[in-house]
Amino acid sequence: ESSARRVAEGRSMKLVRDITLIMAFYDNSRMLERHYYELHKLPVGMKERLRLIVVDDGSPEPAHKPESQLGVPFEIYRMSVDVRWNQDACRNIGAHHVKTDWLLLTDIDHLVPLETWQHVLSVKLDAAKV
Repeated sequence: ESSARRVAEGRSMKLVRDITLIMAFYDNSRMLERHYYELHKLPVGMKERLRLIVVDDGSPEPAHKPESQLGVPFEIYRMSVDVRWNQDACRNIGAHHVKTDWLLLTDIDHLVPLETWQHVLSVKLDAAKV
């Protein structure tokens, strides 16, 4: 048996622990409400590993908090000036405030299905390469 194989088998693999979903928001309250609804439906154990950051890109109507208990810690930030097509700055602001090891950047009109969360949260990473 090669020493390289023994080393590879002895490496520690670690699960993706917690992850933050970052979304840029601009004047789309219905879609934001859908995200809240989908996050609320997730299993409790999964929600304990998720965080949500919404960055409002200066909408006429500010991003709103969820109406019911979400079960996922969340933060909402708001740009004070409405700059056209400023999603990249919103993502950067969100990334600056992340407290987890991992983040997922997405647009407000892209829902993350349960199957994706299951896969992402079950990925084992080679600790020597991370």
